[in-house]
Amino acid sequence: MPANRIVALFTPVIALAAGGAATWLADHVPGMNVSPGELQAVFIAGIAAIVAPAAQWLHGAQKFEAHQQELDQAALQADAQVASPPLEQDVAAAAYDDYDDDDYDDDDYDDDDDGGGDDGTYVDDDYVSARDEAEPTAATVGA
Repeated sequence: MPANRIVALFTPVIALAAGGAATWLADHVPGMNVSPGELQAVFIAGIAAIVAPAAQWLHGAQKFEAHQQELDQAALQADAQVASPPLEQDVAAAAYDDYDDDDYDDDDYDDDDDGGGDDGTYVDDDYVSARDEAEPTAATVGA
């Protein structure tokens, strides 16, 4: 039997016994001058001395059980998520969403100079001029 059920079942019995014991001690111990009208207050104080801690313990035990259930539910949800992996397209979309291009510095890029020729091919002016200087002419080849 769980401890919280034992406390719940035996608390009333033990409280009555404590109240009765407190009353008997107040009535029969020499040197304690308790009037018969105050015996009822002693009985209630004995009961309260047992019921208050038992009620507090039961409240804590219920909170603990509720927390354990929440942890069990979280573990079951985590197991369910691991058991069903996401689709590849969902993973790719999530990776694309995480891409951060704010750090890319494109201030030096010149949009107007695309380097393209009339036919849409890329032409580097420095390369063309260097190539023209390095081409052998007919006069230098036959000399």
